[in-house]
Amino acid sequence: MDRSLDPPAFNDWLHRVELDWVVQRVWWLPAAAPGAAAGGAGLDADAAAPYVTYKGPEGLKSAVQAAAQAAAGPGGPGGAGGGDSGGGGGANRGVRLQVFPRTMETPMAELLRDVVELELDRPAHVLCVIQWPSPAVAAAAAALAAAEADHARLAKSHEKQQKHSQQLAEQLQALADALAAGGAVALTAEQMAEAAAAAEAGTGAEAEPAGSSGEGTKGGKEHGRGGASERPEKGSKGKGKVSSAVAASSGGGGGGAGAEAGAAPLPVLDSVAAIADATEQWRAATARAALERRRLREREVRRAAVAARCAVEHAARAADLAAAEAVAEYSFGLVPAAGHYSYGSEREKKMPGQLCRAAGKLREALITVAGSAHLPPGLAAVDVGAAPGGWSQQLAAAGARLVVSIDPAELDPAVAAMPNLVHLQCKCDVAVSSGRLAAALAAAGCTAIDYLVCDVNAHPGDAYGMLEPVLPLLGPGGVLILTLKTFGRGKHKDGFGAELSAKLAPAGFEPGTLLWLLNNTPCERTYVAVKSSTCAAAAAAAVPGTGTGTAAAVGGV
Repeated sequence: MDRSLDPPAFNDWLHRVELDWVVQRVWWLPAAAPGAAAGGAGLDADAAAPYVTYKGPEGLKSAVQAAAQAAAGPGGPGGAGGGDSGGGGGANRGVRLQVFPRTMETPMAELLRDVVELELDRPAHVLCVIQWPSPAVAAAAAALAAAEADHARLAKSHEKQQKHSQQLAEQLQALADALAAGGAVALTAEQMAEAAAAAEAGTGAEAEPAGSSGEGTKGGKEHGRGGASERPEKGSKGKGKVSSAVAASSGGGGGGAGAEAGAAPLPVLDSVAAIADATEQWRAATARAALERRRLREREVRRAAVAARCAVEHAARAADLAAAEAVAEYSFGLVPAAGHYSYGSEREKKMPGQLCRAAGKLREALITVAGSAHLPPGLAAVDVGAAPGGWSQQLAAAGARLVVSIDPAELDPAVAAMPNLVHLQCKCDVAVSSGRLAAALAAAGCTAIDYLVCDVNAHPGDAYGMLEPVLPLLGPGGVLILTLKTFGRGKHKDGFGAELSAKLAPAGFEPGTLLWLLNNTPCERTYVAVKSSTCAAAAAAAVPGTGTGTAAAVGGV
């Protein structure tokens, strides 16, 4: 790179030579002058080093703080808490953080949040930070990631086993209770209580129907590691006399279905239910339900021990990573945002408080369309394909009266708990045809949709098909914001916008605009269209009582 070019000049050159579509990021770092004296904490003045480097996060933090103080002033980055921030307020102040590798973005934001004011929308400066590749850091990070994956697998295995045992115990107990309530058990209440107590203690006659020595129909397959086998625990066989009827049903007597040549093991519940004698059936159901409850308790003890070992291992791997990062080398550059910040392919980074990086696309689209990331009060918005809820979270926090999130998948719990958000856990066509969407709007006192947004990982044609059922509910002046995933790099993507405009014209939409937002990847474009105010009659027919949409404040698309 020609170091004589400043950021605006470099960006101008990049656009003129049409290379911008293949470049996703640019980092601006000061070059180390050969033989220069160390001027900052941890500065490496090696003449062979191409850039000024700082050892460890604290050394980097001290150097960034000094650079921020030197640049402070009107429009300068300032310190934390100074200047305007948020949805594109007054003066341009604060810093937009750009970090390599991307996995370090959130930790770096946490490290520097007390040094510089972090600003996403309208910063005065861009802070470029690079953690130089280090074999020690890479190895420690890989070991930590492998440990976390292994711990997650063990936890999932335990949860699966416990869920199976819990369901099986409840089903068997329900069967036993139904037999007892129906008066079919030839035992007195005292005898049943004594038998149930013995089963809970593991000293009664316990039935092990075919396939019951493992996880139901799994035939005893082990799950997880560390002795978490689902073979019968001690006391589940051999203590007490197993009744002949139960033994026959389990294949133990050679006459059960499970004992026939080539027969698959019977599921536990089916095997118990197949016992002809009601009393023996009650005994089998009671004994096996108690066995499953004991397994639940015993597995929980083992899980606690495994969790403790995992915690120790995780702490050790995290300590190894922290030790490696403490001596890692960093470089940074603090440059004015003018010229650099407008770079076309620059993407939003996930910052503390954001659910996902995709939230930045909607923030920028709102700023581009309406001039602010904040919405006028009283608006209704629908987010199609919402999970895990990044866009819904942005809309709800931006001031919408109602946000309806439509997605069969679960939302993040924090998003689902927002008071002005309703999650319709179904597909879009079902939400409309069932009347659930219209009911949600009516319950909030909204007569039409003002914003319809969608950011699904699907082909543009498929995304339009998902939105089509909701389009009639978008009020006059309502805004459609749709991310187009083009699944391939290239500059000539205008055809997608033209196709969408042609499809939307019969629904009363004005020709839309295809945007390449700073937060779009090279494979993404954002399509924005406004529903014409002349389609009021059609909107009123779709939703009785529809008034004029409040999205009239959204002008200049």
